[in-house]
Amino acid sequence: MAQGSDDPMSESSSDSSDDEGDDVELKKRLVKCRSERAAALEALERVDGLVQGLLDRDDALLRRTCANAATDKVDRDVVARRAARNRDQDAKAAAERGAKEAQRALDDARAARREVQVTRDAWLTHRNRTRRRMLAGVARVTSSDEYSWDAPGAPRTLCVYDRRCRLHSTKPHCVEQARRAVAAAAVVEARARRCSNKLWVERTVHGSYLQRAASSLAYAHTRSYVGAVRQRCLDLATEATMIFGGEDEDTCGNRDTWGAAIAASAAVIQAVDAVLSGEARNALCAVRPPGHHAGASINSLGAPGNGYCLLNHAALGAKHAAHERGLKRVAVFDFDVHHGNGTEDILARTFDPRFMYLSLHATGEDVFPGSGRRARPDHPGVLNAPHRAEKVVTTEWVLEEALPRILNALDAFRPDLLILSSGFDAHKRDPVDLGRLDAADYGVLTRRLVDWAERKCCGRLVSVLEGGYGVDCGPGGEYVTSGRKEAFDTCLRAHVDELAGAFVEADVDEDADLREEADAIRAADAAAAAAAANSIRAHKAAADAFFRDPPGEDEPSDDAPRLTASALSGLGRDGDQDRVDMLLDKE
Repeated sequence: MAQGSDDPMSESSSDSSDDEGDDVELKKRLVKCRSERAAALEALERVDGLVQGLLDRDDALLRRTCANAATDKVDRDVVARRAARNRDQDAKAAAERGAKEAQRALDDARAARREVQVTRDAWLTHRNRTRRRMLAGVARVTSSDEYSWDAPGAPRTLCVYDRRCRLHSTKPHCVEQARRAVAAAAVVEARARRCSNKLWVERTVHGSYLQRAASSLAYAHTRSYVGAVRQRCLDLATEATMIFGGEDEDTCGNRDTWGAAIAASAAVIQAVDAVLSGEARNALCAVRPPGHHAGASINSLGAPGNGYCLLNHAALGAKHAAHERGLKRVAVFDFDVHHGNGTEDILARTFDPRFMYLSLHATGEDVFPGSGRRARPDHPGVLNAPHRAEKVVTTEWVLEEALPRILNALDAFRPDLLILSSGFDAHKRDPVDLGRLDAADYGVLTRRLVDWAERKCCGRLVSVLEGGYGVDCGPGGEYVTSGRKEAFDTCLRAHVDELAGAFVEADVDEDADLREEADAIRAADAAAAAAAANSIRAHKAAADAFFRDPPGEDEPSDDAPRLTASALSGLGRDGDQDRVDMLLDKE
């Protein structure tokens, strides 16, 4: 056959090589775009720090001026009243003139402070507008040598979940079940399919973040606590067992619990990095086990247990943002119906002006964990909004009384990042029966928080799933959609809709979407479990073959079964382990 230039095979190969070269060049340009966008964001952060520092200095100076002027005016008024009692007209007139001067100085200082606040608001508006312009979507190539940040579109909401969170198992009587993770993943997937331009999904936490989470646990927990919990989890059987001891404890797990907790913390760190780097507008971490009752050590703030929690994901995300990303102020707002004693313990163990913890929650004699009853504890970085004792949490109290107090405190603190500990157990159908909220109330609550974040901290918000146990289940305990009745999935759906600004048409069968996604998730879990079981059987078969017919020392065989580390990992802890010990003793 002639080797001509018109050979179709050579043409196709050259076209494919050209396409691959174009793809490589495109990826290089996109990487360059993202790195330069990150550099621009860092420059904006530095400018913001300088401007905020100048405004803080002026505000502090004017605050001292106001205090001095107010004190001077009070002193002059006292002198004037004393002179009036002594009928000393000259002293009275002099004191009154001094009081008027002090009042003018006080008024001038207050006016100057208002001007500083107006300047700050104007700067925040300009900063937010500039950041939104930088984050006008992932950088897009507009020509062969140019790129643009002004392309249509905006960063989407990131939703993170991980299959390892569904492997964490609890006892049948526990309301914190694996079907919560299936319901959350189904809600996220259904919304992402309908509104792909509004949110994107990470279905597995990146491996680098798993390592980072494991190495960052000392930011939130004591080393003795981390070591003890890890060892207890690894020593557990496949079935759910109590982690911290007695049968009256509520925190239980299995051999996969530690991996699930690490994956949940890693998801939060990954979401924080995505939001701070501009890859995501905001983020939701649909993870379990929950974390806001896990303190620096066991039984934080005198709680009787850990409330299903092992690691505090929200507190770890706040610590990561401050220590690793250099943020000056991070706020954690907990709207779970139970007080987040663990988060308060970690963030307020010492006074660190970079952190603030805020919570609205129910109180009462039998309400877990029994802390958070004082609205203003002896710590400037904590604001609790406890509900009236022995009464359920109502919509009016949350939206009209507690939330305005929370937002006012956030205005005063001015965080660079807002982390939400999002619990939906104040819902009227939740089994804990401590609230009367519905899904629309959670939507309003989320919308107000998102609006506040857009105005005050460039929209940087990360939501971490905590409580919410009203998950409808089938005969086998599997997740089923709630249908016309509201439950955990409808509350989370309202939360996701407001985070992403993603709303579907009224005629869409959302229950059908949830059923389809839940079936797909269960099928994927079953396939993964079957693959894992086959791998374990293969490892055990290799180990059994090795022990049954070990290769001779003088005549090694190339095709003889080999005992590898992976084979040993599949062995049980009974007879197989005894044989391994015997072999090691002989060697």
